[in-house]
Amino acid sequence: MRQTVSLVAPDRLRFDFTHVAQMTPDEIRQVQDIVNDKIRENHDVNVEYTSYREAIDRGALAFFGDKYETDVRTIQIDAPWSYELCGGTHMAQTGGIGAFFITSEAGIGSGTRRLEALTGKGAEDHLWERFGMLADISDKLRTPVPELNARIMSQLDELDEARRNVARLEREALLGGGGSGPSAAEQAKLINGIKVVVDRKDGVNAKGLRELGDHLRNQIGSGIVVVGSVFEGKPIVITMVTKDLVEDGVDAGEFVNAIGQLMNGRGGGRADVAQAGGSDGSLLTNALDAAPDVIGTLLTANQA
Repeated sequence: MRQTVSLVAPDRLRFDFTHVAQMTPDEIRQVQDIVNDKIRENHDVNVEYTSYREAIDRGALAFFGDKYETDVRTIQIDAPWSYELCGGTHMAQTGGIGAFFITSEAGIGSGTRRLEALTGKGAEDHLWERFGMLADISDKLRTPVPELNARIMSQLDELDEARRNVARLEREALLGGGGSGPSAAEQAKLINGIKVVVDRKDGVNAKGLRELGDHLRNQIGSGIVVVGSVFEGKPIVITMVTKDLVEDGVDAGEFVNAIGQLMNGRGGGRADVAQAGGSDGSLLTNALDAAPDVIGTLLTANQA
């Protein structure tokens, strides 16, 4: 590992270094603890001017290769813990830094990581901001800070359960629930001796339409299903054909392609299920109204 770039300001620092992997939380905490230990020990920061060659021979670290002058400035802190060539301005003792708090560690390029940290007043302000956030969350949840994690996990469990209930209710609404409306078989029109069901559920995406189509197809036993929706302003149509009709040569892709053209769209898929889409949701109504006639025309042509 080598330092590549750094930035040192009165209340913050940035340290770029070569490393092949992201630092773990334990490693970040270990680095932070080591630096804070050195700060509390209040070591002198010893500055010495010497030649580049002599500094290197004595073990000083030089991170920037041939970018140094013949005469260099070295810094020693609790040597040999830290001994390096450095032209920057430093504290007289490490205790003057006050505190060191790592705020982030991230990759910035191939094999290069970046640590950012706050020091002194910057670290203090950051900690007070965090304490304030915890106090605010504690107040809103009416829960003591030590119990916040358990409370949040409980809230997340309740939210997951609520989402499952919403999904269940949406599915029941999509598939008709236990209502007293007509069944798919009762809605079906007989076209060329084949049952055809056309249904529309706006606001439902393609996955939901497929579930609805499967439900209707199972209800009719044998026949053709056309389901449509306007989702996020765009029309979707899915056609499905029962297995027995597929074996007789009936093709859902042929139907959906013709219906899709009525929406200025296009579609395709397998013989048992196919999908079409368009860009103008207002065209869905006419496309679904025309679907029985379209299917009848294609069935007649194929039976001829």
